[in-house]
Amino acid sequence: MAFTETGEARFPMYSVYNIQLTGKSLDIKEVGTWKSGNLEIKSPIKMYDRKGKETAKHIPSTCTENCHECLHTVDRISEIPGGDVQLLGVFNAHSKGSNGRECSKSVDEIGVLAEVEGFLYAVDQINNDPTILPDVKLGATVLDDCAFSPVRTFRQISRFLVKNDESAGKNGFAPVLGSVTALSSNAAIYTQDILEVYGVPQISYRSSSPLLSDKKKYPNFLRVIGSDQYQVEAFIDILKASKWTSVIAIYSDNAYGLEGSRLLLKLAQEEGITVSTLVKMNDDIASDSNAIRDIIRYISSGFRAQVQVVIMFTTAEHTRAILAGKDREKDLPRKTWFGGDGWGTELGIVSGLEETAEGAVTLDFFSAPVDGFNKYLTTLSPFKNSRNVWFREFWEQKFECFIADRTFKEPCQDDRLTPEDIAPFQGRVAFITDIVRLYAKGLEQLMADFCPMTPSKLCVNAVKNLNKVTTYIKDSEFTGSSGLEVAFDSFDDAIPSYQINTFQELSRNKYGYINVGQWVNGNLLLEHISADTIVSSCSKPPCRTTSPDVLDLQFHPQPQDFTLIGLFPLYGFDTCGNTCDGELRHEIYHSLLGFYYAIDQINKKAAIILQGSKLGYVVYNTCSSPTVASDVVNGFDAKYPYFSQPPEVPVRTGVLGMVAGFEKNESDAISEARREQQHLVQISPVKEGSKTDGVIGVPHVVKDTTTLLVNVLFRLQWTHVSIVASNEKASLDLALILKNDIERRTFIIGTFLTVNGTSASDYDDVIAKLVKAGAPNVVTFANADDSRQLLLAAERQDTAGRLLWINAGQWKYPKMVVDGLDEVMKGSLILVPDAVLDADFDSFTKTLTPDSFPDDPWYAEFWEKHFQCALTFGGKFPNACTGDESFERRPLPPMPVTANTAKAVYAYADGLAKFYLYKCGRVDFEGCLGQVNGDAKDVAELYKEVRLVLDEGVDDPVLNFRYEYKILNFQKLKDGSFGYATVGSWYKGKLSLSPSDVQRYDSLEKGALLPPPPPLPARSPNLRGYYKHFLNR
Repeated sequence: MAFTETGEARFPMYSVYNIQLTGKSLDIKEVGTWKSGNLEIKSPIKMYDRKGKETAKHIPSTCTENCHECLHTVDRISEIPGGDVQLLGVFNAHSKGSNGRECSKSVDEIGVLAEVEGFLYAVDQINNDPTILPDVKLGATVLDDCAFSPVRTFRQISRFLVKNDESAGKNGFAPVLGSVTALSSNAAIYTQDILEVYGVPQISYRSSSPLLSDKKKYPNFLRVIGSDQYQVEAFIDILKASKWTSVIAIYSDNAYGLEGSRLLLKLAQEEGITVSTLVKMNDDIASDSNAIRDIIRYISSGFRAQVQVVIMFTTAEHTRAILAGKDREKDLPRKTWFGGDGWGTELGIVSGLEETAEGAVTLDFFSAPVDGFNKYLTTLSPFKNSRNVWFREFWEQKFECFIADRTFKEPCQDDRLTPEDIAPFQGRVAFITDIVRLYAKGLEQLMADFCPMTPSKLCVNAVKNLNKVTTYIKDSEFTGSSGLEVAFDSFDDAIPSYQINTFQELSRNKYGYINVGQWVNGNLLLEHISADTIVSSCSKPPCRTTSPDVLDLQFHPQPQDFTLIGLFPLYGFDTCGNTCDGELRHEIYHSLLGFYYAIDQINKKAAIILQGSKLGYVVYNTCSSPTVASDVVNGFDAKYPYFSQPPEVPVRTGVLGMVAGFEKNESDAISEARREQQHLVQISPVKEGSKTDGVIGVPHVVKDTTTLLVNVLFRLQWTHVSIVASNEKASLDLALILKNDIERRTFIIGTFLTVNGTSASDYDDVIAKLVKAGAPNVVTFANADDSRQLLLAAERQDTAGRLLWINAGQWKYPKMVVDGLDEVMKGSLILVPDAVLDADFDSFTKTLTPDSFPDDPWYAEFWEKHFQCALTFGGKFPNACTGDESFERRPLPPMPVTANTAKAVYAYADGLAKFYLYKCGRVDFEGCLGQVNGDAKDVAELYKEVRLVLDEGVDDPVLNFRYEYKILNFQKLKDGSFGYATVGSWYKGKLSLSPSDVQRYDSLEKGALLPPPPPLPARSPNLRGYYKHFLNR
């Protein structure tokens, strides 16, 4: 064992592990070692295909066709060589590449001139200043981040840190003091994750996401700007001062955009400003002109036409794409763009789009020109500036001339930059010079503590403790280059200060940014910005701010010509943490499969119902929370039928209905929110909808319930029964009908009980009476809550094998009722009223695997839970999924609501088609926009059509429903576990049931199967004695 001067192992060694499948378990096995550059493989490495099957050969990772390097150029660096310590600069010398390339050929002029040269200039200033670090020289290395390529960032920074860490003090390598960056928040977070490994600080002047204020995660991250929290406060203050009471928000799908939008929604709610809608932009959307068109049309339609101000939490690329999209849609209402620091005073964003951008208000971090830097830039020559390796590219691009390669026609001259050339690049240099000075002051203080004998020199002890420099930097305080105080708060953020600009026509056809105010630490100074002529309000409903919680919702969007909303309570809700809680609710997801299936079948046979149009969906997980469900519905607006639901990118589609309301509290909240909006038809798969609440309930099959029960009991020869009913009219009515029926058939009734349970003791009392009555079979007309409490009481009184439960169909989700109560439930029966889907449903589910259904965010968890296996190492289950799992071997348990959910979808599609045929003569969303506008009248007419379909009965040619009961027996399944198995059915008055398929269990061994009773005697005057003899033998 030996160590380097910095305390690192001189001979690093790593073990090579291979995750291998042993039976059904995943094991980690050591297969080799790597020591100081030498790899030794000691045992075979096992590899597996996508289905988990072991392969005979190693899986190749090569490219044989259409291959190219991801790199545009080699990793070049600019530098000030030498130095006692190194500062690392990470800037964007090039813009982002495309088609697999990390970098484009286009030079980022601000990156090369303002940032790279500003950084080198700032290091020169410290090295030439005798009052600070007189005996220490700073070195500098600059990396090109190319607008953040993760692979490139990791490769370059890791290589730099490893090389300087291992070679510090030798061959000209100096230890790393820290980094200076101008990265987006996403890139800064990624970069800091790498830097934290080496304890290297990062100080940024562009990364403003509140996520970076988390000191537990990022103890060595600092910034000389304020968090976006303050930027949003500045937004709100400007909106209030300008009397703009309603805005639209567009945000990029990154840390900056997401957190900024979240804060905007929160503060807007507090201040009474409505954020009328949110639109999210994904990374690659800028090049999709159709998607951009839809965004522009969306924010310009309906009540949004009167909302003129659009707040932009977007990247420069996304901002320019939106401006270009609006420029192409000149006839739509004019918008006033309100941009944050992602826009600032960038000229590239508005180049060629000046008329569309005119009037925009933007924020940028407050800064001031650095006079010395202006003079420095005018001395730079493209032929002599060798330390900035990208300067020649910048020069060629800016002046369209060539120095070496004949990229342009004319050769470059040995000219110098003019003040006009320099003007656009002044804004950022002050930040960079302040950051470099912070490092210098922090190092100076560190040396004073660790080198007391030679405080001006970098002693060995100081080098060993460079990782403590962050602490000294945090304590630094001085007047910065812009005249503002440079200091840090408890989150290591600087005093928030912004300059407010408008983009205006300065003279004929000449545009530019004009400074019209400042916002510093909560104080707004704002000049006139023509706010009196800009009206941005919402005078009629729906005028409300979307809840910030909507940003965190899990959803699965697949819009088509028409789109149906699905609100499913897939998880429970943690009221303390205000988040989704627990595991996926298997029975609710089963209903979601019915939703997917119905849409799939309708689209496969679209000509039958929708005349060739397609039906899509957006599924939301409401977390069983009335508040969350209400937030989703409130996010829709009266003109929503024209677009799919933001915050996703708006897609033109017809949206007039939702399948929602699986639980009472949630259903009530949805209904209340929907009544306020009056623009979405709601269909509930579990509710017997009334004619007054506006919710269409899917009818449950309740006919012939008692007749079926009598037939089942007689076929199984279970003629000694007790009856228990919830204290509800519907339950009691059925219970009394059964009582009268079986009394006429000489069945023996042990007892007839009504449940009035309010406490555990009440349910215990019911169980005690049932046991005392002596009837082994208990028919329950109890709701799910009462049934669950009765079974828990039965477990407490150890009635396994003594009471056999028969439920008459009140349990919409049987699994929820019996979960964890296997012993009590063994042998019991449930009669499930159902509209059975055809065999295509089984075929549909068999095609769904975690690989073939990747877009659904919940399916993998459903798969794991159903098959009790782990898809990834370290999952919830000890056994690994092998790829051999099959719904044939472990079938999906029947769920009453699944078919009802499918019926709801079909009824909507059928009703929608009839509604469109009546209004327009064809089922065509785009072609019928003039006849169907999605107002309250349209919704009312569609409501009638959907209800009529359900009232008449869904007997359709697409899903092939047939009404029946399934008879389920809680028994031991083929895989050894206990669960429901279908043992019979009831269809059109005919019972299909074989007693030998029904399993019962005795009370002594609690699990031993009992044979079916012998046939009834031809005449048996004493049935009670006969069955008592059988049960006691």
